[in-house]
Amino acid sequence: MQIEEALIIIEKLKSELIETQKESARKDFVIATQRALIKSLNLKINEEIKENELLNEKKRISEISKFVQKNELLDNIINEPEAIIKESKPNKKRGIKRCSKKYKNYNFAQQVTKTIYEEPEEEKCPICGAELTTVTEKTRYEVRYVPAKLEVVKIIKRSKICKKCNKKNNKIYYKVTSKPFPGSILTPSFAAWIIDHKYYLGIPFNKLEQYIKDSLNIEISKQSLATYAAKCSALLEPIFNQMKLDLLQDATKVIHIDETTLVVSKKPDEDKERKKSYVFVYRSNLYSEKQIMLYSFNETREIAKTAEWLKDFDGTIVCDDYSGYNTLKKKNNKIKLQKCMAHARRKFADILKTVRQKDRKDTKSYEILELFSQIFNLESQYKKDELNPISIVQRRKKDQIPIKSKLENLIFDVSYNPNSAIYDAVNYVKDNWDDMRTYLDNGFVEPSNNPAERAVKPFVVQRKNFQTSGSYAGARYTAKIFSIIQTARANNLNTYQYLNYIFENINNPNIKIESLLPYSDKMSEKFSNKACGRI
Repeated sequence: MQIEEALIIIEKLKSELIETQKESARKDFVIATQRALIKSLNLKINEEIKENELLNEKKRISEISKFVQKNELLDNIINEPEAIIKESKPNKKRGIKRCSKKYKNYNFAQQVTKTIYEEPEEEKCPICGAELTTVTEKTRYEVRYVPAKLEVVKIIKRSKICKKCNKKNNKIYYKVTSKPFPGSILTPSFAAWIIDHKYYLGIPFNKLEQYIKDSLNIEISKQSLATYAAKCSALLEPIFNQMKLDLLQDATKVIHIDETTLVVSKKPDEDKERKKSYVFVYRSNLYSEKQIMLYSFNETREIAKTAEWLKDFDGTIVCDDYSGYNTLKKKNNKIKLQKCMAHARRKFADILKTVRQKDRKDTKSYEILELFSQIFNLESQYKKDELNPISIVQRRKKDQIPIKSKLENLIFDVSYNPNSAIYDAVNYVKDNWDDMRTYLDNGFVEPSNNPAERAVKPFVVQRKNFQTSGSYAGARYTAKIFSIIQTARANNLNTYQYLNYIFENINNPNIKIESLLPYSDKMSEKFSNKACGRI
């Protein structure tokens, strides 16, 4: 009897186990389907951004024409800001510079469009209940940006005392400021205008200096604009750090990485001979709910410094053949690499360009290129079919493994002349072959590094304007600001409106950093290009 009961219990447990496995499989399928939907939406957003950029081109050109005349070339140096900014000194005391003579020859009063009085919160003496009496007024001026113009606002800060109990109390009441730029003419709107024009439209600071002078007849030097940008970068630091953490902890566990060069004109004595520095780009993949682009400056190409935060990363890095990524993998055995197959394909495409059209089909380069093309055509079809990651892995193993086998035979089993152009291209594939197969087992991973290359492009385009960076400090804050701008753009936000809101609320203790991130639902509702009316 006990044996029969035991058998019944075993059968029941087996049945429950099967049901649990089925339920787990159903949940996995639902999650994978949701990821596929996220990817599809992100692809559509990317397409909309491209269309918006085309439609917005005329508007941007008209904006830029305010600063650069038709017959004038942009200056070749970004260093309007960075050359002036020195490396920060850790022991430097913070505070407002009193009696500044920077604007001594400028009559702010003639440009004032409105006056604001800053009163203490207390209207009556909290001790005796008597009315407070104004004892001092301190006047300052701020420059604010309103759509299509800059305006000067007069701020009068009043302090008050209670005359009735002043002798006993000696208490002075005044408004406690929570503004991000206390005592400065800089305001959130003006700061957002500067950052948006500099890092979105790509207007050099010397052109902004001239435009401000023409608009307000006030000279705010490029050095001052540089200082303002540095202050903005410091304010944005918590958002940048949270973006870095979110990218590291992304559920898809996939990060695309690429790098580009940056010349720094003023370097420390120990680096005088260094010709190039680098900006690394880290980007989330298209399945991620949080579209993030991080730019990180490094004096050298040694990725160990700039990617210290990846030392415990457990996931896949999609990258090119730079040896630094191999070093990351060696130091952290939890990292897998997916080397970009588009780079490999490009080498054979370049070879075919040197071959006459009628002779191309008879070459091994053509055969290899055709196999690569078949793989990428299948990947495009998976996107069109909006397959989820689980289905993508199944299709890849069914469709692509036979193609990869043919490709492997052409790469490893055919002898090539060491003096031929194809020899180096084949060796490149041989050296990276194992790291070009990672994507077959992970539906979140793409075989190419195109997302990171697209993220690098905006920086490269703006670098054509400025050519060099002035200092290491300037390059660092440029990279951080660029991270915020490009992530906002990737999430289809109006960059000016978003930055203005951030600067207004970054010091608000009642607002959490998570709600200020460019990919938060709150920011999307408030500042999407559609919501803000930007084309």
